[in-house]
Amino acid sequence: MRARSVWLAGITVVGVLLGGCADEGAPASLPEVSTSADTTSTTAAGVDPTNSPSHKGVEADIRSFYEDYARLADQSFQSREALEETRRFFADSCTSCVAGYEIAKRVLDQGHVVDGKPVRVLAVDVDSIEGDNVIFRGVLDVPAATVRDPSGTIVEEFPATPNVTTLYRATRQPDGSWIIVSDQVLG
Repeated sequence: MRARSVWLAGITVVGVLLGGCADEGAPASLPEVSTSADTTSTTAAGVDPTNSPSHKGVEADIRSFYEDYARLADQSFQSREALEETRRFFADSCTSCVAGYEIAKRVLDQGHVVDGKPVRVLAVDVDSIEGDNVIFRGVLDVPAATVRDPSGTIVEEFPATPNVTTLYRATRQPDGSWIIVSDQVLG
């Protein structure tokens, strides 16, 4: 069973409905995550930042970060440990991220089962880097999925959503890890 499509489809639906992320209103039950970062630019005058070794390294880091997030989202519907691990990927300021977490938590709490194929990461493109802040686009192919209660009755259905493009802002943490601090579903 692949559940990632439910979380990410839920995030997509919530993102479209909410118009991206807000700064407040995250559930109090979520663990706290720091969003502080260096905001100074690391781009030198006259240097093409897209060809610099540091830019290429950040692109690789962000791709790995985003793919890890998608993998853990898949596992979060079968494992509380995976669900809690996904929490390190986003700040409370990312409303759709918090909503996806809450959907997965609700599925686990209610003993529901998720049927769906895995989401495919089609692209991860870094648009800008400024200090420890990165703007990147993630493009996903989100297949249809269903949620069944313990008796087998379908309680929720998510339609397939191909080529979901989301713009993210991520911040590098003091330990070198990344965290999503905002997002906007573009379509």
